Amino acid sequence: MLSLLQTIFASSHKHADDEYERIIDLAINMTVERTDPRLKLIRSYKKRLRDSVEIAVKYVIEVVETMQTPLEMSRSAFAADAQVNAFFASANELEHEISINQSVREFVARSVGKSDDYLYLGMAMSLTKKNVFVPVLKGEIIQHDVARTAINFSEHRFVDPSDSELNLRRKIKQRVFMNLVQCALAELIKIKDRKQELESQRILLRAKLRNIIHQALGLEPLTDAITDENINREKLETELAEIERTLKETAASIETLDQYLEIISNVMANPKNHIRVENTAIRLNRMNFATSPNDEDPGEEIIYTDFESSEPKKIAGRLIKYPRAELLSEKILKDKARFVLPA
Repeated sequence: MLSLLQTIFASSHKHADDEYERIIDLAINMTVERTDPRLKLIRSYKKRLRDSVEIAVKYVIEVVETMQTPLEMSRSAFAADAQVNAFFASANELEHEISINQSVREFVARSVGKSDDYLYLGMAMSLTKKNVFVPVLKGEIIQHDVARTAINFSEHRFVDPSDSELNLRRKIKQRVFMNLVQCALAELIKIKDRKQELESQRILLRAKLRNIIHQALGLEPLTDAITDENINREKLETELAEIERTLKETAASIETLDQYLEIISNVMANPKNHIRVENTAIRLNRMNFATSPNDEDPGEEIIYTDFESSEPKKIAGRLIKYPRAELLSEKILKDKARFVLPA
């Protein structure tokens, strides 16, 4: 599967080229394999998915190509570059987080002997904003309890180590495309889960309704007056009718493989509705407080890429490059670990 993705996003072939069509065909097969392989039973599945998958592939290529050039991360960069300073609390943290990353260590071990100066990585972070009140110096006067917005980048993750920017972007494209395919699968699962939930609700309401009917046939209701049981029965019958209607519509939407195909095609044809990739710029001072160009301390512009998908948590990303020479050795990491006290 990985080799197929590498072929899809390593190509420079143009539209209407035979090789281009082969690449789109590979992307279609990848989409079907990772959602529901039974779709191959539909004779026209490739034709019906072709345009939507092509839209998805083009979208992925476009958004990843617009990401900023890799930012150099190093001890010297931490001291000199406000962006590196904003992303990490210290040069030691930066050095340690990259050096202990398992994918980095495995990649470096496989590429022993290569003379590349830099290691190229995708960096993902959690971004949080918090309103705080702090003292601020205005000229020679300290103003207390000034409202500021504190920005924090945390939970750094490093993925797709590569020996060049070109290869890194290719890997990120693969990652975004597979995320989109997962969104299509999630859409199918969501509908199936909704169907099961409605079926469970229907069973429960039917049981409650039977219980009320049995009570009505007992000795309690010896009057024609409207009782709570009458009201509850009407309410339950209304709820049950609504659930029956919704269940019928939901079940009808996933009865056939053709409908599965339509759901997947709709996701791939509308990638922006499921994954948003957008470059973002904010101004921060050295304390990571948001600023504006008109402030006494206007700070520096910090650029990152927002990744939003079906996941509830936003991801702030950046392509980076790190000097191989600054990676900590296994021995140094083990020595550091020995002196770390347990929490």
